[in-house]
Amino acid sequence: MELIILNLPPTIHTQDRYVFSLGVIPGPQELKHFNSFCWPLYQECLRGLKGIHTYHTIQCSFFILCVYLIHIFGDLIMMIKVLGTLGIRAIKPCHSCHIEAICDIQAKWKTYYLLLTIPGRAENHLWEILNNPQTHNNYLQMYCRLDSAAMEAECKWIWKETGIKHHSIFALLPYFNMGLAIPGGFMHTVYINLFKALIKLWCGEFKGLGASTGNYIIPAPIWERIGIETRNTVKSIPASFVQLILNIDTDFGNFTAEDLAFWMTWLAPYLLTDHLPPLYYEHLLELVKIVKTCTGFGITKEEHAKLSINIFKWRLEYER
Repeated sequence: MELIILNLPPTIHTQDRYVFSLGVIPGPQELKHFNSFCWPLYQECLRGLKGIHTYHTIQCSFFILCVYLIHIFGDLIMMIKVLGTLGIRAIKPCHSCHIEAICDIQAKWKTYYLLLTIPGRAENHLWEILNNPQTHNNYLQMYCRLDSAAMEAECKWIWKETGIKHHSIFALLPYFNMGLAIPGGFMHTVYINLFKALIKLWCGEFKGLGASTGNYIIPAPIWERIGIETRNTVKSIPASFVQLILNIDTDFGNFTAEDLAFWMTWLAPYLLTDHLPPLYYEHLLELVKIVKTCTGFGITKEEHAKLSINIFKWRLEYER
C-alpha cells in the first residue's frame, strides 16, 4: 500500500522517492477483513481533515496542513477488497454502473456475462449505462440493506443482487465519494483484457471465432514479419521508455501488461499500417487516442468532456 502526493507534478509524483509506503500486506492467503488493515490510514485521514500544525521550512512559519484522500486505485483484486464487492460473481458486478449480468442457464457452471445488448431487446443500452452511474448514496443504501438483513440467507441474497458484501471503511470519510473516488482497474480492463482480445481477433484466435463478414484477420506470414519488426524496433528505443519486448508472434503468451501497453499504444499504429483494412485501422487509432488521453500527464476540460463520448462511439463500433 502506497500513498501518492498529488500536489507534486505528475511527472514525478509516482517516482519511488516521492511515494510513501503505508505497509505491505503479507500472503499467500488473501485478507479476510481488509478494513482492519486500513484503520490506521482512516484515522490519519480524519486527522488530516481537521488540519495538522506544520512548520514551513522556506517561509519559516507554521501553517495548518490539510490532507484529503482523493482516490484509491489498484489492481482488480485490490479494488474488490477496498469496495467490499463480490466482483464477477454478482448479478451486478460493476462498482461504477448498474449493468446487470445475464446467467447462461445452459452452461454446466453458473457463469454471468455482461451484455450491452440484452437478448430479446434490439437496442444497445451502453449510453443508458454510462448516464446512470453508481453514486455515493447508492452505496449507503446498499450498506443499510446489509445492516437491516435479519438472516444469513437474506444477507447472501443481497450480496448477489447488489454485488456488495460489506462496508468500506472509506465511505465513513465525510468528503469521500464512493461513486467517483475509486476508478476501475485500467491495467486489467484495457491493457490485459481489451488489448489481448484485439490482438487475438486480428490473429483469428479469439475463442474460436472467425472473422464472420469482416476482413480484419491478418495472415500468419504477416504476423511473423510483425513479430520480427517488434524485436528490431525496441532495439533502437531508449531503455527509459521500454525494456525488452518479446516477439509478439511467437511469444505472445509471455507478454506482460507493460509490454501490451507499449506495443498497442506506440508500435501497433506503425506496424499494422497497410495490414489492417482502413475501417479497422481507423478504429485502432481511435483506441490509441483514448488511451493516450487517459494516461497523459494532464487533461483539459474539453478533452475530458469528449472522452466519454469517444469511448461510447468506439465501443459501439467494437461490438459490431
